Amino acid sequence: MTDDFRSMASKAKQAHDARVSQRETEKESEKALRKEKIEKAVDALRSEVLPILNEAVQAFSDEGVPCEIDYQFEIEEGLGGWPNVTFQCFGPEDTSKSRAFTPQSIKLHIECNGQNHVVKTSSHPILQLSNKEVGVVAVGKAKSLLRRAIHSTMESYFSHLDMIRGVPSS
Repeated sequence: MTDDFRSMASKAKQAHDARVSQRETEKESEKALRKEKIEKAVDALRSEVLPILNEAVQAFSDEGVPCEIDYQFEIEEGLGGWPNVTFQCFGPEDTSKSRAFTPQSIKLHIECNGQNHVVKTSSHPILQLSNKEVGVVAVGKAKSLLRRAIHSTMESYFSHLDMIRGVPSS
C-alpha cells in the first residue's frame, strides 16, 4: 500500500514539476518577445518620430517658440507600458502682466508598441494628462498624423499665450 502512495506522490510531483517548467519556458518566451517588440518600438520612434519632432523644434525655435522633446525608451520589466516620446512648446516667460506666466502648449505623447504609433495629447496646457487620442497609425505611416498633431500643439501654445495676455479668442 505504501508503494501505491509513493507512486501516486511521485507522479503528482512529476506532473507539477512539468507544469512549472512549462510555465517558466512560456514566461521566458513572452519576455523575449516583449523585449523584441520594445526594441522595434524604440527603433521606430528613433527613425520615424524623432526626426519629424526635431524638425519641428528647429523651425519653431527659429520663430522664437521654444520646444522640448522628452523620451522614455527604458521600460522596466513588469511595469508594462511602451517606449514613448513627448513634445511640448513652452515659454518664454511672459511678464506683460503684473504676474509672470509661462505659456505652454498641450503635450503631445507618442507611444509605440513596435507595430503602431498611438498619438495622444493632453486636454489642457497645465493639466498634462495624455488622455485625448489623436490617432493610431502603423509604423512607417506616421508622418501625416504627426504633422497634424504638432500643428494642434502649436495652436494650443498660441491660444494659451492669448489667454495669458487677455487677447479675445476668435
